[in-house]
Amino acid sequence: MQTVRARNNPAYSPFFQTQDRYTVLFGGAGSGKSYSVAQKLVLRCLRDKGERILVIRNVYRTCRESTFRLLIEVASTFGVEVTANRSDLSITFPNGAQIIHAGLDDPEKLKSIAGITSVWIEEASEVKEEAFRQVDLRLRGDVPTYKQVTLTLNPTDSRLWIRRWLDENPDLFVLRTTWRDNAFLDQQYIDVLKSLPDDLR
Repeated sequence: MQTVRARNNPAYSPFFQTQDRYTVLFGGAGSGKSYSVAQKLVLRCLRDKGERILVIRNVYRTCRESTFRLLIEVASTFGVEVTANRSDLSITFPNGAQIIHAGLDDPEKLKSIAGITSVWIEEASEVKEEAFRQVDLRLRGDVPTYKQVTLTLNPTDSRLWIRRWLDENPDLFVLRTTWRDNAFLDQQYIDVLKSLPDDLR
């Protein structure tokens, strides 16, 4: 495999450094939030064989062409040969660390998952509060590093419960970015974004 040098967006440096239990990343199209989360999760797996990270979307089948594919792509930028199981959407690293996927449309499968070190909820605006609470309960017990729940969502799509949750917990780690914070966008894509109304970015 040809090794490609991984590049990080400076705007996300605080996110890479935080070990807070809850992190919330708001960002529209082109902001790089999902890519940065994928980078952090891959790095965690590379550093500790005990990592078992759960990635969740509201509908399981949407994981295949989004987070699952993205995580494999990011792993390749670090020159890592992972074992990607397309049947159960699991990614296993050479040291045994693992990233697994689940959907909130299959709650029984979610209940059976144990030994999780961290969780990424992509498109969190689609998730109901009760489902979020159930996911949060999966993250318990001793872990080799630190426990963290990361929510990524578009700033215009946050549900009322997410806004209330943030208001009730002002000390949560929150990062807001736009496409202007993404140092690696090509000019053609920037031109497309500039042509869109604000609510579509």
